[in-house]
Amino acid sequence: MGKLAVAAAVGLASFSAMQAANASLVIDIRATTLNGVPVSDPNVVTAGAGDVIGIQIIGRATGTNALNDEAFQGVHGSLQSLGSVLGDLGNSFVTDPFTGNGSQGGSAFDFDADGDLDIGSTPTTSAGTNFWIARSAASTTAGTPVAGADPASETFVLGGATFTLKAGATGESFIDFLVRKAPTGANNLAYGTWTEDNGGKNAVTGVITSDGLTVRVPEPTGLALAGLATLGLLARRRNNA
Repeated sequence: MGKLAVAAAVGLASFSAMQAANASLVIDIRATTLNGVPVSDPNVVTAGAGDVIGIQIIGRATGTNALNDEAFQGVHGSLQSLGSVLGDLGNSFVTDPFTGNGSQGGSAFDFDADGDLDIGSTPTTSAGTNFWIARSAASTTAGTPVAGADPASETFVLGGATFTLKAGATGESFIDFLVRKAPTGANNLAYGTWTEDNGGKNAVTGVITSDGLTVRVPEPTGLALAGLATLGLLARRRNNA
């Protein structure tokens, strides 16, 4: 019985640790439209040169008590695209009620020097003029509970942007959210504020992560095969003539 009690205690401790690890603020980058048409998969979008993807930026606060008592106030950061598919991020904005004092839509700037526009700056940039900042005047409790989430999570629509694909490379790129940090690289409590389990959290006392968007441009094999089939048909017609 003693061994069983120890095992049970270890199991409960592991479960509690897992719940604590799950508690966090996640910034979700989700696709909403492709050339103005709603997308079927908000996490992965297949597109081509010149296509415009509408993006929604969502804050997802997660607690451990399975109650919807989370809230959100603000976060500072940048949007960055990385990968073989180049595209310009732009038209970034914040939505009400996260348009309070200090909020801003951010600026388009190629801060990673890869040939396309991002939003914001490298996380440790001291000047805050380019960053995307969502902030409400007071902690906002009117979130949307995530169906089936355990522990409970609530989401808050913070703003959005667009991603316009350039011509050229195929493959994949990943659009991610980078949390702003102090110039030393340390977390700064002013750059993220939310509530878990009815208790206040910030970028120092809590964990901020991101869940980004994958953009794919497939190899033009289908077009190439179609072209070969057309050429073969034309050659057959010439032979028959």
